[in-house]
This record gives sequence, structure tokens and C-alpha cells, in this order.
Amino acid sequence: MISWLKNGEEITIHVDNVKFKKDNGSLYVTNVRICWINANANLNPTIQYEYHKIKAQRISPDAAEKVRLQLVLYDDSAITFHFNNPKKELQKPERERVKEILVELIQ
Repeated sequence: MISWLKNGEEITIHVDNVKFKKDNGSLYVTNVRICWINANANLNPTIQYEYHKIKAQRISPDAAEKVRLQLVLYDDSAITFHFNNPKKELQKPERERVKEILVELIQ
């Protein structure tokens, strides 16, 4: 069991090679929240938001150089994740999987 999971929390999807700012890490979507863990830090979430705090999500255009997912919060701040899989062809599919799950969870 992963120590930072709350009681009853389950991981829906986990994606490695996701950057926040310039740091590489892993993105976790659970049934309760979305979390990002810095690859160079401890094993606890560096960033975490429960879904009721997220107003919307935006994605980078298909023609964009970087594959990104932006979460817009109800306080009008935003947080952007950059999908940076070394296998470039996997970046968009990974983002799309996360995006599709979030559509169901953000309501």
C-alpha cells in the first residue's frame, strides 16, 4: 500500500514523466484527488487537489510542441502539467487518458 493514500482512496491512473514547472515527477489520479509527486523529493504528494476545487481543465492544441494539461481552480489560479514521456508518441495518449478520467471526476 502507498503510504500517502487516504483511507478508502484508490489510484485510478498513474503516469510517470510528467513535469510541473521544470521538475519531473509522477501524476496520480485517485477516486478522491489528483496528486503530483516530484521525482527528486520524498514520496509524498508535492501538489494535490481534491476535485471539488477544480473548475475546469484545458489541454494544449494538437499542433503545440509540448503536450500539456492545465487545471483551472475555483480561486482562478491554474496549474499546468507537461507530459514528457521519452517516447513522444505516448505523450498525447497519456494526457488524453488522464483528461477523460478527470471529465468524470470534475463536476
